[in-house]
Amino acid sequence: RKEGTVLNNSGTTFKLRLERTVEVLGTGGFANKVGIETPEGVKSIAFETVNTLTNRGEQAWSKDTGMLSIWMLGMYKHGPSTNVIIPLKPGEHKAVNTDYFGEVGPDRLKVKGDLLFFKADGKFRSKIGIPPQRSKNYCGSYDPERNTLTVVQFNLPKDADKLPYVRSQWQHHEHPYQGDVIHSYNDGPPEPGADPLGPFYEIESSSPALPLKPGESMTHIQRTIHFQGEPAKLDIISRKLFGISVASIASGL
Repeated sequence: RKEGTVLNNSGTTFKLRLERTVEVLGTGGFANKVGIETPEGVKSIAFETVNTLTNRGEQAWSKDTGMLSIWMLGMYKHGPSTNVIIPLKPGEHKAVNTDYFGEVGPDRLKVKGDLLFFKADGKFRSKIGIPPQRSKNYCGSYDPERNTLTVVQFNLPKDADKLPYVRSQWQHHEHPYQGDVIHSYNDGPPEPGADPLGPFYEIESSSPALPLKPGESMTHIQRTIHFQGEPAKLDIISRKLFGISVASIASGL
């Protein structure tokens, strides 16, 4: 638990309290919460973070003066053939935003039907975001070199498409609350000849930015599960969640 203040660019001071619980989930624990059973012969580990933000000030937060959200970043080891996979809700709204660090070419980003594939090789600095109109409450990645399937799940409000989400690009925005729910970042050199930060890749989720009244709170939960085993065994999980095999995730690009 931590209490403190944050000053935003508009000059608003937020008095807040942050509370976070991190729990390692046993096999039965995440099977009950996520609905995924670990096939025999597959190793797995899972953890859950429960994050609560409380308005400790005397004024309600509003769009005019600024609102806060909870933003969870998971950082993972990259691989030459690692791909992030994100299932998409059907709809006419734009499926993916790519204007974080410049456009992303089709060799690194593809949408096939209701699935999005994003390269996570740590060689090209890029980031994508999925808006609430097209986001589901889970996504993942597959690393064929390490035979590791990662699943990230989070709580997504039923009316997320009607809620404000913070835009997190490094710029001033005309519409600062038309942001994304899911983000994925692939590290790489920020400029030719420069060293990357890691390299690594990230899968991230955000809560909405809500107009909390004094004393009100909101909670964002994110679970991360890593499965490691033979591809045929991982296929059982992959087909249930994404409708395709892990080999198809690896070859999605």
